[in-house]
This record gives sequence, C-alpha cells and structure tokens, in this order.
Amino acid sequence: MTVDEAMGLAAEHERRQQFIEAANLYRAILAMVPGHAEAMLRWGTLAAKTGEDDAALSLLRRAASTLPGDPRCWGAIAEVCRRMGDVNGAIDALRALSECAPNAAEAHYNLGLIMQMARRFPEAISSYRRAIELRPQWAEALNNLGLSLIGCDRVAEAVDWLQRATAMKPQWAEA
Repeated sequence: MTVDEAMGLAAEHERRQQFIEAANLYRAILAMVPGHAEAMLRWGTLAAKTGEDDAALSLLRRAASTLPGDPRCWGAIAEVCRRMGDVNGAIDALRALSECAPNAAEAHYNLGLIMQMARRFPEAISSYRRAIELRPQWAEALNNLGLSLIGCDRVAEAVDWLQRATAMKPQWAEA
C-alpha cells in the first residue's frame, strides 16, 4: 500500500468513526515517512477528538513546524490549549492563525474571546474590531466588543455596541 492509499484509508476510517484503525494507519505512515506533515496533522486532530490532548498537542505542533502557514494546525492547537487550560498557548496559536488567515473573521473573534477570558481587554477589543470589520453583522462579536469595552471602563462606547448587538438579536434584550 502506498502512503497516499494509506492516507485515503485512514480518512475513510475516520469518516466511519473507526478511530483506532485510523490512528494505527497514521502511526504506520509516520514510521515510513517521519516528516509527513499531513499525517501528523490528521493524527493530531484525531487525537484531539478522542481526548488525547497531550498526544494531540505534540503531533499538531510538529505539523505546524512543517506547515507554519496552515491555519488548520493553528486552529487545532488553539482549541487543544484552550481545553487544557493553557491560555498563553491558545493565545499564541490564535495569533499565528490570525496571521496566516488574516481575513478569517472567526480567527480574530476567537482570539478576542481568549483575550477577554484572560481579562486582556484592550487586546480583545482590537481582535473583535477586526472580526467586525470582516463580518459587520456579527452580533456575538458586537456584544463581546461591548463587554470588553466595559472591562476597560469605556461604558458609554460599550452601550452603543451592545445596543447594535441587541438590535440584531432582540431576544437578548429579554434575557
């Protein structure tokens, strides 16, 4: 079996949720071609899905070192770091994601979320503003921008953003 055939079969096992079989194929591919970045990425993503966060992070970081401009690597690393409670690791990965996918509103929004969680409100504001620039009608981003502005004691400015968000999602006003 060729590496390409093994990658295809591993993907088919994943699709069928036969995760052990898929992982075994990725392991075999990496034994044959140790630097196979796509196998590292897929196996790392699979490990993350099955809760093997340490293994996932190791594989995903190896993949990212080989594919530094691939947003899939950075997004997966950010999610694993966030789940593990590694806020700084998630921030670093989301910054890398925002750099390699500068027009991906979700990347900037997610960076804003983690900055907001870390109470780094000025950085959250910057990220939310970029997300809104890319997707102006995103109520969640407008709302979180308002909340981050409150975190910086910029209440008057925050009210405007919160009102815009509520105008898009009237049910929020009832909560």
